[in-house]
Amino acid sequence: MRALLATLLIPASIGVLAGACAAHDEDDATSDNGALIGGQVATTAQFPSNLYLKTGCTAAKVAPKKILTAAHCVFDPAMASVRFANGSTISVSRDPVNGFAEHKVKEVHVHPSWVTACEAQYCAASSVTALMDAADIALIELEDDIEYVPSAEIDTTELVPKTKVVIIGFGCTKGVLVRDDRPNPTLAYAIGEIAPPQLLDHPGSPIENDKEHEIAAGNYALTYGPASYRQQAGICPGDSGGPLYRDEDGKMKIVGVNSNYTFFPDQQDKLGLPVSNWHTRLDGNSRQHIAEWLQSLGALSNDSWTKGDGGAGAGKGADQAGTSDAGTSDAGAQGDAGH
Repeated sequence: MRALLATLLIPASIGVLAGACAAHDEDDATSDNGALIGGQVATTAQFPSNLYLKTGCTAAKVAPKKILTAAHCVFDPAMASVRFANGSTISVSRDPVNGFAEHKVKEVHVHPSWVTACEAQYCAASSVTALMDAADIALIELEDDIEYVPSAEIDTTELVPKTKVVIIGFGCTKGVLVRDDRPNPTLAYAIGEIAPPQLLDHPGSPIENDKEHEIAAGNYALTYGPASYRQQAGICPGDSGGPLYRDEDGKMKIVGVNSNYTFFPDQQDKLGLPVSNWHTRLDGNSRQHIAEWLQSLGALSNDSWTKGDGGAGAGKGADQAGTSDAGTSDAGAQGDAGH
């Protein structure tokens, strides 16, 4: 079950140092206070750019008519095609309790590396996507702007270990393997910290050799999950596509996108608590040069683009709501790797 990537959830793969493993405590890691595993309730006033896609993912408005999310939230692995055709409608909300508003889709841009990788193999399992040399990122372009939602700025500065970040999403709260019985998705956040690549080295991780390490670290930034440290939060089905923020002088800037996670083996973990959380890198030094791709689509402000220098990480080139009923998609309920 854990291997299946429910299309609106989040992938998986990461580890934890031996000393940190002893801190695992299932009772302390769970939370009923909001979304995320171990998160705190968030408000629209705190995070006004965040959105929930009725299909089961978190997202954020990053420019007029442009919504940032994960590729696996909008790409159908069975058909190897985008889920939302040009001219179709997508339902979004800042607070699903108040319903959804429908917006017409102009075009969905899925990063080419993800499309290519999913055409070559069935990319519906976290263990598969964790090994793909591809960027789990997409930009939804709308026909009309969501005027009441402000845009969050994308920061393409490369993240380094120990950087403090804010993890956020509408996902489940108790564990990937625990039924989400909330009547409506709720937004939650948690303070996290960028982890070193060694977090990938743990029992149950699909990352097994130096090349896989290089690919994973080049495409994703890692944060600690609740299975590594009790006080850390874990992304959960429904959080996929959500922004990873960094607080810069009181301004929340997007530095990553929720994508995947890894776990200890089933016999050690009955709740589905991530050891690590994966967030798609947005900087120019990422293997897929995501900053340049976002710039080409008009998703970056002129002063937010830091062009990569081809360094070590580089490689290949609703509140106002509509009439829809609030609720989550079955696809975004329990899966195994896909917020």
